[in-house]
Order: sequence, then structure tokens, then C-alpha cells
Amino acid sequence: MTTPTRTDWRGNPYTIGTTVLYARRVNSSSEIAEGVVIDIHDVVRGRRTYRWVRADPDNPIHQTITGRDRQTRVIIQPTGRESKSWRLNTRQVRDENGIGLYDEHGSPLFEPVTHSPVTLTALANITVITP
Repeated sequence: MTTPTRTDWRGNPYTIGTTVLYARRVNSSSEIAEGVVIDIHDVVRGRRTYRWVRADPDNPIHQTITGRDRQTRVIIQPTGRESKSWRLNTRQVRDENGIGLYDEHGSPLFEPVTHSPVTLTALANITVITP
């Protein structure tokens, strides 16, 4: 089985394990986040279920589906680095009432958090980080 490869908007190739930048929405603003590609696959809209399913290369029906009923999806694991002043890999510690906790100097207390992978369908926004 071959490793799937795509290209970003600048023509740079990326595959599983490549570090990329991608746009993400936070409330009413946009920002840039960094992540590592963990999967690239095609999906098709199932004709019986009307749901998106992973395209099966051995299914001849899936190979005939084109246009709006076929998409490529890239799954990315966020690294926690992003363009805003805060980090994706931390969140403010809160008490049992949901109120943020602060240290003796008035600075908010943060705790580490692991984020779930994100699935991108707007592949034109992916930018490969070149060394």
C-alpha cells in the first residue's frame, strides 16, 4: 500500500508525518495552528446511507463516485503551537463552580490538555513547514 501524498497551495508535497500550518476558527476570529498529518484519505457519500464513508479502493462503486460526492480529508494532530498569545495545549484551571483560579500574584493558573485530532476538508489552506 502506498502512502498518500498531496500538495499544499505552494506546490510543496506533504504526507503522513509532515508538520503543517492550517487555519482554524476561534469564536469570530481566525488563527493559524500547527499540526502533524496523521492520515490522508478519500471519502464518498454512501448511496444507501447518505453519509460520508471512507472510500474503499476495492469497491468499484466507490471508484465511479465523483464531483461533490467525493472529498479528500486530512486528519491532523495539533501540536499546541498557534498564532495567538495563548497555547492550544493548555487551559485555565477552574474550580468546581467553573470560576478560573489565579496564583498569589493574580496570574491565571493553567493546566496541560491534549487535543483530539482535527479533520480538514479545506485542503487549499494547508501550508507545509519547510526546514
